[in-house]
Amino acid sequence: MNTFSSPVRHLLLTILALAPSVASQTTGVPGLNDYTVNGHTSGSTSCQSVDLVIGSVAEFRVDTGVPGTMVAFMFSFCPCEPCWFRMPPVGCGGLIPWTACVVNPSNQSIDINLSAGCGPVAVFLPTDGAGVATFALPIPPSALGILFSTQAAIVGNPCSGPFPLLTQAYDLNVIS
Repeated sequence: MNTFSSPVRHLLLTILALAPSVASQTTGVPGLNDYTVNGHTSGSTSCQSVDLVIGSVAEFRVDTGVPGTMVAFMFSFCPCEPCWFRMPPVGCGGLIPWTACVVNPSNQSIDINLSAGCGPVAVFLPTDGAGVATFALPIPPSALGILFSTQAAIVGNPCSGPFPLLTQAYDLNVIS
């Protein structure tokens, strides 16, 4: 016996069909708000997993396309959380897709947990003449097994108005 009405069944099937997109939040757009780790994951959506190998050097790079902007590389010792904090949408010529935040959709969300219990850390760097900010981080053997997340915020991009322009976020796994 079927206990769901047809409209309810249709709604549930629609939600299930869209479920993979619900986990995807802020999208990186090359030349605007694109965050890559070791040259990978360009144009991805938030909460993709990236492995960092002990003994290597991880390169964190944000391509803003705007020289002289400031980039805050944020790190958290908690895993990525899609739509942890929804931000107001930004224009940017309609280039950044809307997120799947359940309440009040936007094209910007903080997707890492920045609460004090997660030990958030930020590294602030200006972009170079090409609008790129980058830094390297050696991965020591003592970091084996650590899981942390990262996302960047771009300050000073004219298309985002008074708000920072967010990049996609990543879960980072330190492996051997």
